[in-house]
Amino acid sequence: LQEMVQKPKVEFAGLSMKSLSLFEATPVFKLKVTNPNPVGLTLSNLSYQLKLNDLDFVKSTMDKGVSLGAAGSDIVEIPVTINYLDLFETVSDFVQTKKVRYDLSGSVGFGPLTIPYQTDGEFDVPKLPEISLKNIEVSSLSLLGASLKFAVGMKNENPFTVRLSGLDYNLKLGGKNFATGTTENIPAIDEKGLSTLEIPMQVNFIRLGRAVYNLMTGASGEYEMTGAMKFNLPEVGEKSFPFQQRGVVPIQK
Repeated sequence: LQEMVQKPKVEFAGLSMKSLSLFEATPVFKLKVTNPNPVGLTLSNLSYQLKLNDLDFVKSTMDKGVSLGAAGSDIVEIPVTINYLDLFETVSDFVQTKKVRYDLSGSVGFGPLTIPYQTDGEFDVPKLPEISLKNIEVSSLSLLGASLKFAVGMKNENPFTVRLSGLDYNLKLGGKNFATGTTENIPAIDEKGLSTLEIPMQVNFIRLGRAVYNLMTGASGEYEMTGAMKFNLPEVGEKSFPFQQRGVVPIQK
């Protein structure tokens, strides 16, 4: 049979994402299998070994009943679910890594015929939202204090909606500690979109000092915002990821 039948051809046909979220993805590796023979063949099994960032990730065999027509071809898919928090050893690794390298190899079986294949490449790691202070709105101002509203901008560069369960923040204005707090009413951030979180606040100048009063009467001020973004993950619970941003914020009156 091996002498009479020409070996089918196996080619890598691309990678797509069946599902994608901030912390989990299911890449689908596609193989194009071509039958050069004048009679049909049936794919009996497919083995694969996947390495991610040069480390063994999964090794398995799939029983496939795919039939290839005479002188025909078909696409065979290999879906693999990846949890990024399992892939990276630390939160810092996940935050700083932009791409994952992959190496996929294995063989496709047609009865006694076995055709090896191998491909490698990389795919993007989802990005955490970018947190920044967009503006400070002063609704009332006196020598004793002020009523403020902070507009916190949240930018999502991913092709899917991101939802935070909470935000811890610490804000410095003009180099001085200004506000610390936690909020849970976080609007969803659409795919490739922007969202704004508004935080109202009462400021006491007697406690914070005249320097803060002078800052509030100006047109802008330097700020530093640090804290942690919180996410509720299935089967894991709440997970926190640190953020830090510096810049100049306009002050509107």
